[in-house]
Order: sequence, then C-alpha cells, then structure tokens
Amino acid sequence: MKKPSLSTWFERVLFASLLLFVVFIPSVYSPFQTPKTLGFYLYIELLLPFFLILGYRSQFFTHILKDRFTQFFLLFLTILTASSLLGANPWNSFFGNRLRMDGVVFWYHLFAYILYLRLAFDQNPRFARKFLYGYFITMSLLGVIAVLQTIGWIPAIDKAFTSRSTATFGNPSVLASVLIAPLFLALSFFKKQILHKQNLLTGSFILILIISIISTGTRGALIGIFLGALTYGLLMVLRRYKIHAKKIIGGIVLITLLSGAGLFLANPSLSIGDTSLKSRLIYWEIAIEGWVDAPILGVGHQNFDSVAERLYDPELYTISSTWPDKPHNIFLELLVTTGLLGLISYLLLLGTWISSSK
Repeated sequence: MKKPSLSTWFERVLFASLLLFVVFIPSVYSPFQTPKTLGFYLYIELLLPFFLILGYRSQFFTHILKDRFTQFFLLFLTILTASSLLGANPWNSFFGNRLRMDGVVFWYHLFAYILYLRLAFDQNPRFARKFLYGYFITMSLLGVIAVLQTIGWIPAIDKAFTSRSTATFGNPSVLASVLIAPLFLALSFFKKQILHKQNLLTGSFILILIISIISTGTRGALIGIFLGALTYGLLMVLRRYKIHAKKIIGGIVLITLLSGAGLFLANPSLSIGDTSLKSRLIYWEIAIEGWVDAPILGVGHQNFDSVAERLYDPELYTISSTWPDKPHNIFLELLVTTGLLGLISYLLLLGTWISSSK
C-alpha cells in the first residue's frame, strides 16, 4: 500500500480544521477565549514547516507575492502592526485579553492559515472542491444544532440566550455572522438549471442556513441578508441589460434607503428609541469623535475601550447591557483603532477579494 505523500497529509490536516467550528468545550466555548485561540496558534505553527517545504518545492512563494490579495493583506498587517506599536495599549493590541484574543498576533496566524489553504488548493484543485463541500456540511451541521436548540431538543449553552440559538458558540450574534458567508457562497454555486443535481444539494444547505440564521434572532444579520440579496439581484439585472455604472450605484443606494426605512417601519424593535440601537448610535458618535484625535493610525487595534472611557456619554448609564470595548461597526472600529490608513487598506483588501471571487 502506497504511503500518503507530504502534500496529502497536509491536505488532511487542513481539512480537519473544519472541526474547529463544531468542537464544543463547556468551559471555553466562546470563539476567542484563550484556550481556543492558543490551540489555533499551535495548529498553525505546527503546520508551518510542512507549508515551507511544500511551498518551496512548488515555487508557491514566487507567484503568491505577486498576487494582489496577498499584497493588500500584507499592507493591512503592516498598518495594523504600526498602529498597535504606537497605540494606547500595545500589549492588548497584539495579544488581546483572556476573553478576546483576536489581536494582531491572531491576524498573523489567520493570514498564515489562508496561505496554507491557497497552497493546498493550487496543488490540488480537487481538494479545493472537497474542502468547500466540507465547509458547507460543517456550517449546515451548525445550523441544524441551532434549529434543534430553538425547538428545545438541545439545551442552550448560555442561559442568557435561551430564546435565541447559539449552536456551539454560545453567542447568537457570532453564530449568525459565521453562517452568513457560507449562505452567500452557496448562492453563487447555483446553476442555470433549477432542478440540477448540484442545485438540490446546494439548495438544502441554503435552506438550513437561512432557518438557522433566523433562529439566532440577530437583527444585524437579517438586515445584512436582506440588503445583500437585494443588491445581488439588482447587480444581476443591471449586468444583464448593461445599464450604466451611475445607475447601478444609484439603484443600490435607493434600495438601501428604501429597505432600511421599510425595516424600521415594519419592526418596532428597530426604532431609534430601542436601547440596543440607541447605545450603538452613541458608540458610533464616540468612535468618530475619537478618530479625530488620531486620524492617521488610530489608537491601536483593540483599543476602542480607551476612547470610550475618555469620551463616555452619561446617557449610557440609562441603557442596560452596554459593553464599551467595540463600537459595533467594523468600519468605524477600524477607523478609530487603525486610522484612515487602516480603513483604506481594509477596504482595498475587501474589494480585491470580492473582485477575485467573481
């Protein structure tokens, strides 16, 4: 019997990483708690020698450095590092804390993981397809767990969220954000023939993911799905009829405004007076005001709490469950913590990824 090659073992270990989404450890179920994050670091670092060997053999490093996505990711990491070194709390920026270890070091390891996958996909396109379907199945399994929690067949992990499903994450917002990406990715795999065999399988994934996201009760995720679906549909129509770019932009803006207004009217819980939304609006104002004081590189990654404490609005005392470590807006968070340079580099990275995935 032929022994598996180094690249085969590398692929198997990468495929096993999908289990990280569903593994549940009662005392450390939150995604970025210290044990889980350190385990991810160890996993990445143990694979590093094999990545270097396989990359050298296949001349992977020669062409990957010419890749625009890689270049913009490196630019983002450079600005993230500079901002953190010069920021309010470098230690917190690089390593985070025991509950949220998503500092700069985490971003380094995430970049390495992406490179590992790209190497494996380049060497074996069949593995890329296998990994993708494994990803869909894993996300669907999370969705099934979430739905079973909603109907009471599986107990809630965190008693604070008994009415909202959390799967193995213990947080409905985190679960919803994790499930949105595979939902739209699965939608992109639909073929023209509605009853195509692949469509039936992909459609099952999509149905499970939609139901599970709804079961989380996360309004931001539901609004994101709604706006994303409308925008995607508009782009498809405009592309088919070759409508001018200005009309495309105008249509997207119009849909965003109309759908946003409709959601506010249809759901009273989304009103400006809602305490959850009201606290977020206050933190957004704090983020913008804090950015003015450090416009170029910000106050350092993960250091929004230093801004929130300095510019704290007493009105927040009247709002329950406020947590001033994040402004609950990724773009404003990047703006205030990494400055204008950090936000621009992130948008370049995001735009490159979107354009390359078409």
